Amino acid sequence: MHSVPAEDAREFAAELAESLRTTTSIAPHLQLITEWRHTAAVHADPELAARLARDLDQTG
Repeated sequence: MHSVPAEDAREFAAELAESLRTTTSIAPHLQLITEWRHTAAVHADPELAARLARDLDQTG
């Protein structure tokens, strides 16, 4: 999470806290963490982040 902007890190923490409050099953927690790890990987690679942002700008 070092490469994730502070606002996104707070969102992750809030989502994880909500997940932990609402279910005792581990699968949803692991899925959430996996998704955020992918988000962090994009933030860690400026070229990938720029490419994805450009694709979003072009497609709306």
